[in-house]
Amino acid sequence: MAELEDVELTWFHLRKPEAGWPRSVYLGEPLIGAPILRDLLITPRIWLAGHHPAIEGWAKQILAARADVHWVVGMNEGFWVGNALRRLAPKIPLHVSIHDDQEQGMFRRMHRYWWMARMVCRPVRQLLKNADGVDVISDGMQDYYQRQFGVKSIVIRPFIARLPAVSSPAQDSNTVTIGHIGSLYDCVPFLKFLKAAKCWSFMLKRQLRVVLIGLSRPLIKRIKAYNESITVVDHPNLPESEAVQHLARCDFVYAMYPFARNARVFRTTSFPTKLSTYVQSQRPIFAHTPEPSTLAAFIKDTGLGVIASEMDVNTLQAKIGQIMQLNIEQRYYEAARERFYGTWNIARMHTCLTTRQ
Repeated sequence: MAELEDVELTWFHLRKPEAGWPRSVYLGEPLIGAPILRDLLITPRIWLAGHHPAIEGWAKQILAARADVHWVVGMNEGFWVGNALRRLAPKIPLHVSIHDDQEQGMFRRMHRYWWMARMVCRPVRQLLKNADGVDVISDGMQDYYQRQFGVKSIVIRPFIARLPAVSSPAQDSNTVTIGHIGSLYDCVPFLKFLKAAKCWSFMLKRQLRVVLIGLSRPLIKRIKAYNESITVVDHPNLPESEAVQHLARCDFVYAMYPFARNARVFRTTSFPTKLSTYVQSQRPIFAHTPEPSTLAAFIKDTGLGVIASEMDVNTLQAKIGQIMQLNIEQRYYEAARERFYGTWNIARMHTCLTTRQ
């Protein structure tokens, strides 16, 4: 990584890393997320007992690399690996990165794990309090951990060196093309949106085309079955550079956060990964989200789209009409890139990994 050229990184992965990933070590397969019966036997034991032979073994493999600093991603097994590293090597600085809150942002809103959510609080709190440094993905998460645990953290987001050259969408008076990349946290709001988009395009006698990148197979099947008159272009997996070019040819792109009550903490602490891809595609963003949320705040701060905080079809149609009228100049995308994804992110991460606490 050129931006951290004076830092030698060795990456330890659960699941086999992508081919060509530099200096990679495969630790083994994850414990959490196995087929449901095995998962329900193993996962509660990990969070309650606080240890597992595999986790101890992974920590010892990492220690064998004799690193100057340990950097842990705070998600699932990462919390237990981090706690094991702190216990086994208390003098080696430990830095933790959090992108989604484990208790309220992940487990609380998942059908499989919601009943385990309280179990994760203790090990999460333990790692955050014992770490030498913590970075988080949003101002909302920074405030949340300060209030919940008294933990000070720093906000670090992905880095975009420059906006790529993209082609403007073809002017097609017969078609409306909408793009989406990544996960759908809840399919119901998206289907409501598709219904509104279909009604809006039908009134204008235009076809509706939806470009979906990296969406799970069950959701693709459900969306295709929802309305056969909608053209679905499915790309199961693409490098980001290719995804950006596909999205750049859309009239606008779609992002959503779930409307469920149990997603409140998630909406105000997480930060959509897809936004960095959307900024690079330089297309208006349709933010389908309740307020307050980090997604809505991003649109308000940057002016890069419209916010729809409802699921009413008529209201959604009006919002679609608004976004189709937007003509956002490239300088606004550049301003968003610099403000949210600029070089300051690299500088902060470099400081976290090289400064002894």
